[in-house]
Amino acid sequence: MSNHKLTVLQKIKQNHALEHATLHVLVRHIAGLHLAACSDWAGFTVVGSVETPVLADAVVEGLQRMRAGEADLAIHPQCGTNLAVPLGLCGGLVLAAVSLPRDWRYSRLLLIILAGYTFGKRKPLSLTVQKYMTTTTDLNRVRISSIQLISRQGVQVHRVSLSS
Repeated sequence: MSNHKLTVLQKIKQNHALEHATLHVLVRHIAGLHLAACSDWAGFTVVGSVETPVLADAVVEGLQRMRAGEADLAIHPQCGTNLAVPLGLCGGLVLAAVSLPRDWRYSRLLLIILAGYTFGKRKPLSLTVQKYMTTTTDLNRVRISSIQLISRQGVQVHRVSLSS
């Protein structure tokens, strides 16, 4: 990226990639770890039991590894994109099919078949959407601002604030 100011979408894509890289690092170091995370324009939030120093080390390692060229860390098999994309597409196709007049039965059938095919191809489709639309591997300008533990009703929540 050039020296121009980043858009909100570009920041979200960077933060999403670093979120994924962090989760990859964490599960490699801590077997059986169950976390949820969500990115936004200012960083990402991690929900689950992980010690703050362990999370901080994972964020730093994920950032370093992404900068070193490990682009595959930006893609995560349990990302919400993997659910949202196929369900949205399949749901839209089915809705379109049932919205057509009854005498358009072949068009309706074709849309239902296309929905099934789309659902069958959900994994490569979702991974492609992650790679090209919801993450970016360019994290050279990303800086870790802070990592804070926030306890909410007995649930451990960390806020990772980033800048670029």
